[in-house]
Amino acid sequence: MQLAGMTNYYNTKNWSSIHLTHDEEKGRVIALLDCDNGQLCEPVGIIPTPDNVSAIYLKTIVSYETYRYSYSFDGKVWIDVGHTFDSLKLSDDYTAETQEGFFTGAFVGMFAIDTSGTRLAADFDFFSYEEKGGKP
Repeated sequence: MQLAGMTNYYNTKNWSSIHLTHDEEKGRVIALLDCDNGQLCEPVGIIPTPDNVSAIYLKTIVSYETYRYSYSFDGKVWIDVGHTFDSLKLSDDYTAETQEGFFTGAFVGMFAIDTSGTRLAADFDFFSYEEKGGKP
């Protein structure tokens, strides 16, 4: 299995992602994963991608209490995935209640995983971060 995409990450037990992967029936797809205290789930179904698309754009918008993912096939028209995540689950307050020890903050980043051992590369053209402001 190979996945490549974007993550909102606190630690190995608390994170989420939007990523590209391969489905045996539908081919290249966009999928989401949510890991809450080590329990993994897929909050929405897989999203097929058109065969003629050469690039797929991924985005996360994080607010004080929630965050969401969206994707685009042209970098202009964005499609929301239809699921809202709780930002608290990527915080010291949440992990202190449920786990021993905690970290110093959350990350937004890119990732690639190849569990098949075929050493396939994932190509990212760019990553951009823009602070929008809001509650402290």
